[in-house]
Amino acid sequence: MWFLFGVVTLSLMMWATFKLRRTSSWTGEQCQYKTAEGNSRWYTFKEQSHKGTKIGYRIGIPAQLGFEFQLRTETGLDATGKSFGITAEQSAGDSRFDAEVFIDSDDLRVGAALRRSQEARNAVLSLFRICGAQQASLNRVQAYRGRLWVDVKDKNGMPTRGVANDIANALYTLNEALAAEAKGLHRTPDPFLRRAMLILAVSTGLAIFGLVALFRLPASRLDLDTGFLWTVSAAVGILLCLAGSVLALKWLRASSRSFRVLVELLTVGMMGSILSVHAFAAEINREFDFGQPTLFDDVPARAYSETYRCGKRGRRTCTRYQIAFEGAWPGAGRELQIDLGLYNRLERTSLVDIEMMPGAVGCRWIRSIKASGPERQ
Repeated sequence: MWFLFGVVTLSLMMWATFKLRRTSSWTGEQCQYKTAEGNSRWYTFKEQSHKGTKIGYRIGIPAQLGFEFQLRTETGLDATGKSFGITAEQSAGDSRFDAEVFIDSDDLRVGAALRRSQEARNAVLSLFRICGAQQASLNRVQAYRGRLWVDVKDKNGMPTRGVANDIANALYTLNEALAAEAKGLHRTPDPFLRRAMLILAVSTGLAIFGLVALFRLPASRLDLDTGFLWTVSAAVGILLCLAGSVLALKWLRASSRSFRVLVELLTVGMMGSILSVHAFAAEINREFDFGQPTLFDDVPARAYSETYRCGKRGRRTCTRYQIAFEGAWPGAGRELQIDLGLYNRLERTSLVDIEMMPGAVGCRWIRSIKASGPERQ
């Protein structure tokens, strides 16, 4: 049952992260303003914050360009990818622009439009200058699904109305210049955008599923071979991640996103692969365990509780319940965490009967613990 639930949950998480990555449906407030020529324009803006602290903002305009891209500052990661021949970047044919801006798109129309339009290149560079003058960092200029916007990192939040209007004007200039150039270009959409988003969605979905499965593991599972299970899961997860990374690079080839996708696969994807393999292995180990149980009677055991500080900055008090085993059996000398219900049943017990299962993948686990000895006085 839980195995099937895990498969369905993992599939839903992958689908959800793919949908999240391909959407541009962020919402914000509308603002209308007048240009120097007296024309009315409007833009959408949204201030971004994290835990009550301002971290930046977005300003966007409607843009029906017919192609999608990101323009951002070239990073060391991009340079490394190009040096290894994994990342391929389009050139705008402008040494100043190419030195400052990384064209994150494999749609050849984007590079062609920027090469043909000095006005478009100047508009992009002006956006970087406007943000730099405000001691802010322009994360990216992005066009996607009918919208053109900037994503700015700024600890002061939204800029003044005048600065916001300047950013909107630069976006309108960029939009008009690119739209004019796009009319004469053959429609050849980005061949790798959806592929990259799908690969990253799988990577993120695996990580989310693995973390959820890790926190879902109850304290009362009473696995005796958790170390072995984690070792096997890590080995299998790493091999699957490496194999997936090779296939991903073959599928993406040398694109503008290949190296960043590879880095995420080898970090977030690696963690997600290991955690997901462990989640499925743990379920398979129990759900498909049809072996004969081994019974141990009158095993000396002691159930006890411990109180400790927990929560943010240790403001709360939590209690954990554990059981310590002795005697001559495979779990002797072990201390395992149990739930409150089992603790209440065993608190006054000094001897227990244990039913141990071999595990479908060879990881032994305790199916039941019952009191067998007299109550303590």
